[in-house]
Amino acid sequence: MATAAAGAGYDVRDMYQLYPNFDIDVKTEQKILEVSDRIVLQFPIYWYQTPALMKQWFDVVFEYGWAYGSTGILPYKARKSCW
Repeated sequence: MATAAAGAGYDVRDMYQLYPNFDIDVKTEQKILEVSDRIVLQFPIYWYQTPALMKQWFDVVFEYGWAYGSTGILPYKARKSCW
């Protein structure tokens, strides 16, 4: 999949390859989201829950003050999102 993405104008990021020890680089992930036009999250669902690494990614990357709150950027980016 990553090979197909190389010339198509998008990146595929395998979180289990990037963070096998669950030590997520929050600033890097936030910078990627800031410059991205769209984000597609693809993951298996177990008992109607995300995998542990995806849950942790949401918890640490989408932090108060960056993603939401009075100084958060997501309300502005969400205007261009398709939900």
